[in-house]
Amino acid sequence: MAQNLTMAAILKEPVDTVRGFIAYHRAQGVTRFHLCFDDPDDPAVEGLGGAPDVIAERGTPDFWARVGIGADKAFPMRQNHFLTYAYHAAPVGWFAALDGDEYFHLDGRTLAEELDAQEPETVAVTIRSAEHVQTPQDGACYHFRLPQPRWLRQALYSNLAGHLRTREGFAGHIAGKSCTRTGLGSRVRIRQHWAAVEGRDLIAARIMTHEDGAHLLHFVDRGFANWRAKLDWRLSSRGYVDRMKTMLLSAMEADAPEAELWKIYAELHVFGPERLQVLSDAGRLLSVPVAEIGREASGLDRAA
Repeated sequence: MAQNLTMAAILKEPVDTVRGFIAYHRAQGVTRFHLCFDDPDDPAVEGLGGAPDVIAERGTPDFWARVGIGADKAFPMRQNHFLTYAYHAAPVGWFAALDGDEYFHLDGRTLAEELDAQEPETVAVTIRSAEHVQTPQDGACYHFRLPQPRWLRQALYSNLAGHLRTREGFAGHIAGKSCTRTGLGSRVRIRQHWAAVEGRDLIAARIMTHEDGAHLLHFVDRGFANWRAKLDWRLSSRGYVDRMKTMLLSAMEADAPEAELWKIYAELHVFGPERLQVLSDAGRLLSVPVAEIGREASGLDRAA
């Protein structure tokens, strides 16, 4: 019997992308969306039209006070507080936490069907990441790289292989995102990638990998203009490992910084047919038809 499935996220995306995110995950069996819009004046809130399965919270100081944290605190802290707040407000069933650029995708079944099939003793499921790469030559599919061993990184990245070691060839996270049963107690805290008891002891999760036909599609990059606009923020956070930060900071100080940054960006995110084939031959490529996700939902800057 189908259970309630609540999905929570903090969003700051164009209204069409938000609508696409909701529509896609409705089709995955999500029955309730608890969304926080970090900008309290975000026009996307009005664009949702008051759908009965969507709770839209505006990130006002009063809201953050209700959640139990100041509006001036760092975003990761506010995010964790909101996700924990949403978890404890969710009905009996399952709870999933995502970012607006992430999509659960399972081969041959929906997310709800996968969760309903879990054994009763399984209280959390983690689905690992697949990371989108730009492929301007192919508008029919979205292509995602899967974690890559050392030899494959060396074949794919002429200058960046060593910089991508700790994340197995990813620019973003490899941890994936988790779904957790509700009702596990008042001490449960939700973090970006998993649930824990009082923020310390991780709740044991079943790990689902790409070999299980389970993927967290991560649109970590949405075009050079978007990447460039977020670069200062990523450099000031934990968005990149130290070696990558050093390379990017050096590029920003070059005589032609934008050209140097484009070279790094292109090697990291833009895959022509040759590199795409290398990924495919190694069994480390996942391709999903655009129609399964929707062009608006992806939020991609196709001019990249």
